[in-house]
Amino acid sequence: MRNVARQSLRGALFGAAAMALVMGASHHASAQSIEASDLVPAPDGTNLLLGYYTYNHYDSDHTPSGKVSASVNGNLFIERYVHYSYIGNTPAGFQFLALNGWNTGTIGGGSANAGGELEAIVSGFIWPGANTATKTYPFVGFYLYPPINSAGYGSNAWSGSLQLGIDKGFGDNFSIDADEYTVFSGESTAGSVRTTTDPSYTLQVWANWNWTPQLETSIGWQSNFGGEGTSVNALTGSGTVNPGSQREEIRGWISYFFLPNLQGGLEINHDFVDVNTLKNEFGLLARVLYVF
Repeated sequence: MRNVARQSLRGALFGAAAMALVMGASHHASAQSIEASDLVPAPDGTNLLLGYYTYNHYDSDHTPSGKVSASVNGNLFIERYVHYSYIGNTPAGFQFLALNGWNTGTIGGGSANAGGELEAIVSGFIWPGANTATKTYPFVGFYLYPPINSAGYGSNAWSGSLQLGIDKGFGDNFSIDADEYTVFSGESTAGSVRTTTDPSYTLQVWANWNWTPQLETSIGWQSNFGGEGTSVNALTGSGTVNPGSQREEIRGWISYFFLPNLQGGLEINHDFVDVNTLKNEFGLLARVLYVF
């Protein structure tokens, strides 16, 4: 059964950056990849501090012209604060995130090394129509990404996104999380080159089983696609089309409450479809969450 302490934790992580390292200089980190059971609202006044570490190993780059050998290791740290409140009788809240990381390795024989501050994020969220009796929690989140480009790692364009999701419980042990989010990117510049990018989309699903009030295991799937764009050199007038990408990923998750206000979690993930992007052969996310 979901106790109060568990609910306060489970609702914390709707914006986790589990899949943040899409990698490659042309890709944004995603700060809305949810972990299992993340879409349940926490009690009014709950505060959370969260720390994440993600590691991804990429073994190939799937480009429009063919597959290119690669060996890239991505490391990312995320620091996050979340506060829950109510707007009238509706659960709501806000959060702040900072992402920092680095890549090491090669793509097609060339260096893929980069590092620095990747993203800072401000977000607000609400659960319209949340119903504890039926364990039904519709979710709406809004995200704003200021332009940050540290050592070529990140983006110099403003971006924003809208996330729609739901958590539905069935009995005392089983629940499902499902969501979709769309990222809207502003125009970016690099010298005389201006780049515009179409929206990108992500679908996510988790199936969760609570073995005890402390222990949960889950299996999930994530699909990323879209993000086509065009780059134009203002000096020469020449332009190139940037094809969108697609990634399909399977995910496994386990979490445990060591104390009523302290939880640890671990995710492993693997890409099984990659189009116009680096292939994540193995990914790992470790998370610590503290409630106060």
